[in-house]
Amino acid sequence: MAPRVTTFDVAAIVVGNPPEDLDLTLYLMVEGTPLVQERHRVRWMPFRGARPRVYDPCSASKHGYKLAVRQACSDIGVTNFPLFVEERVKIKVTFFVTNASKDIDNLLKFVMDALQGVIYPNDRMVFHAWVQKEVVEEGKECTKIEIMELFWFGCAS
Repeated sequence: MAPRVTTFDVAAIVVGNPPEDLDLTLYLMVEGTPLVQERHRVRWMPFRGARPRVYDPCSASKHGYKLAVRQACSDIGVTNFPLFVEERVKIKVTFFVTNASKDIDNLLKFVMDALQGVIYPNDRMVFHAWVQKEVVEEGKECTKIEIMELFWFGCAS
């Protein structure tokens, strides 16, 4: 079965002046139906010693998402990727869906995986996530993403 490929329309706005500004915030608007992270699959490869191969059925869609986000950032003058290199980041995501049965954790996992390498090197850098989903009419599906550096002062001793 061929992988499903989805195209994305992304608009980006940066508030702040990278890399000098410490208050850098990136806003992304991804038009279209939000996608979920599907469970990884196993395929047996009989011609390779009958070993199983585990694969991500969403990898093609994540790649398209990543390219669309990168292009939207480039269009507004962001040229250094990943945008947040060593900073802890917080992410705020709102999913506007027509199907309320989509699990919010799978929606978030797809977005966080797809932003790796463009916004941050690894999703381990996300220390705070605020997520919500709202039900909208058909044709108004989208995802709003806000990403910023998390200022962390630690615990007082």
